[in-house]
Amino acid sequence: MRRFLSSIAIFLIVAQAQTPTSDVPIPAGVVAAHMVGRMVIGADGAAELIGYYPFLEGVEGSPFSSETETSERTARFTFRSSRFRVSILRNDPLTHLRATPLEANTAIVLRAYYNSSPDQEFSRPDSFSAGELIGEYQARGGITTIIPLTATINTGSFRRVVSPDFKFGDRTYNLGRLAENITVELKGAPLDFALGYGAASIPFGGSAIAAAASTPTTSPY
Repeated sequence: MRRFLSSIAIFLIVAQAQTPTSDVPIPAGVVAAHMVGRMVIGADGAAELIGYYPFLEGVEGSPFSSETETSERTARFTFRSSRFRVSILRNDPLTHLRATPLEANTAIVLRAYYNSSPDQEFSRPDSFSAGELIGEYQARGGITTIIPLTATINTGSFRRVVSPDFKFGDRTYNLGRLAENITVELKGAPLDFALGYGAASIPFGGSAIAAAASTPTTSPY
């Protein structure tokens, strides 16, 4: 019996030591991902976020299909949000943009994708959602601040809705095992809205920060 129990203990220790890094939650405050992309605003005022992840915590292997061209075109991990309405809040000399869903009783979501044969272009938003869905996150709040001639700054929180397993290299990952909640902080180029809405594409970069787990609640966003 002792030998049997010892064998069980050894098995559990070894199994624990071999737990994939993708199963280990990221401590709150740690960077879960880096983000590079665009906020695309159409002439009708509707907007969406598109871009890619040059870094995902715990995911091993190159995030690009080519090491000589590391850009949106070769990025294996991309994201695209649902379209949302942008309302302007004046706060001279600042301008704030508040995001609201296009339709009542719906949510703004951000979806992540994996594409083994990437070919994205910022001029083709659909190309950023052409891969395998690996995560969907619901917005819980956010606002964009435009500082004239300086920068566009966006902050917001997202809660995981779904995150199916996906295969990358010789391992299986699940983004939900990394973080249930994230806080996104993005900084982009300045944009002048003095002429009103026109087709626009605001370049940005930033990070998704793991946040502490919380009880899901209904969000107005």
